[in-house]
Amino acid sequence: MAAALDSILRLPTPEHADVAFRTAGPLARLVAWLIDAGLRIVVVILLGLPLLVLGNAGFGAILLVWFALDWLAGGLIEWRWEGRTPGKRATGIRVVGADGLPAPLHACLLRNLLRYADGLPTAATGLLTMTLGGRFQRLGDLAASTLVVYDDESAAPRAAVDDKAVVAAAEALPPEVAAVVDGPALRSLARYLGRRPTLSVPRRQEIAGRFAGALAIRLGLAKPKDPDLLLRAVHRRLGQAGNDAASEARSAGARAA
Repeated sequence: MAAALDSILRLPTPEHADVAFRTAGPLARLVAWLIDAGLRIVVVILLGLPLLVLGNAGFGAILLVWFALDWLAGGLIEWRWEGRTPGKRATGIRVVGADGLPAPLHACLLRNLLRYADGLPTAATGLLTMTLGGRFQRLGDLAASTLVVYDDESAAPRAAVDDKAVVAAAEALPPEVAAVVDGPALRSLARYLGRRPTLSVPRRQEIAGRFAGALAIRLGLAKPKDPDLLLRAVHRRLGQAGNDAASEARSAGARAA
């Protein structure tokens, strides 16, 4: 039943290569919220019991602790843990920006601050906006431009690629590849590689074909026969460039010392 309440969302990249995310529906998010709420209650009890001896001052301190945990801690944890609270981590979901990139701090805080607005009355507002929007975004998500999607640890980009074909293709790339692959293209490349393990081979070639074709033109290369191979080669080459720059910086520092 939970699977029936989730959907596939395809986000376009600047190179017109869609990247798919599976948005999390109300059931998975409810379970995550219950886990987080349970942890908050446990923390408040552990911290609050010693404060009760202070009387009214202790009760006020307990309210401050609850406010900090309920209104602020969730947003801070989501930001520091790449969109995951303990409950979201346990249920395999995470918060991302509406563009598929990591959600910034202000977005994480805003969506958590507006959680109570979604709960009025009896969570009807949040459920209504999640159902009508098509992306399962509650009011906090709409205001903060965030999404809740299923996480896939196996889809994280790998910096090290041992495939001999990828190594050979990376070595054959022109030296200006680092200058050509700018910010938007780099984010699109990271997004594609992040979702690559979840894509079928035909789907990889379809998405990579549009992206790699644009990169090939900018690099002055012929149309790639294997678009997926070109993207992995560019990723490896960029990783090597970063490592080389770091090594040069360390060497320069050692010489200066």
